[in-house]
Amino acid sequence: MTNKAIVILKPQTAKSQAATIYIEDIFDDYKINIIEKRPIRGEDLACFGIIDAHYGDTATNAMAKKLSDVKVSAEDKALFKDLFDEDWDKLVAEGKILSAAMAVSKYEDELKFSSEWAKNGAEELNPDLYISYFHDIDAFVINGFYYAFKRPYIQEEAFVVALKVEFDIPWDTFNYEVIGAENPAAATEESIRGYIYDRAGALEIAVDGVENVVHASRNAEEAERDTKTWFEAF
Repeated sequence: MTNKAIVILKPQTAKSQAATIYIEDIFDDYKINIIEKRPIRGEDLACFGIIDAHYGDTATNAMAKKLSDVKVSAEDKALFKDLFDEDWDKLVAEGKILSAAMAVSKYEDELKFSSEWAKNGAEELNPDLYISYFHDIDAFVINGFYYAFKRPYIQEEAFVVALKVEFDIPWDTFNYEVIGAENPAAATEESIRGYIYDRAGALEIAVDGVENVVHASRNAEEAERDTKTWFEAF
């Protein structure tokens, strides 16, 4: 059975000829066919909301204009209480819990806001919801990392390369031997993420557990979602 996936070369990777050549070489080794290749400019990623769509609830929680749009469960609220000894709903009523989009206006610019988030540290309530207390505005802020995370994708000179690929190897082989573990430090050295992680300095690519060189669909269902996001959005 032929499988299909979407692979996204993130901005730094897309600009690196050496990284791109390695990716194409490993695809050749595993007989993975590139059936469509689509460079997408940062201004289009921004205009069509592609990054927000791709990151789903993480982006929704960061960019919410009102707290009722934040995806928070009773279990998340209980964990918040344990961590901070504060009641979530009470603080919401008092205007002391803000999404990143609600909080950023209290700063001169996004860069200063992102710097404050980085200094403050954060607690994870669920994989899509992180929260940090900002002393200077006396409020808790949700997913304040998102502006800095998104910025490299939507700068005017930025671009990504979206690939539609097909292959006959099993999904596990594609995920772990070809693409590599999501945390590139744990990826095999021959995989795309592991190879580039080991050579990040020479390639002038910043790699960590989040900015891990490429995104790749992990199964058929995710490939279908990725196709809608990256190839059918505009």
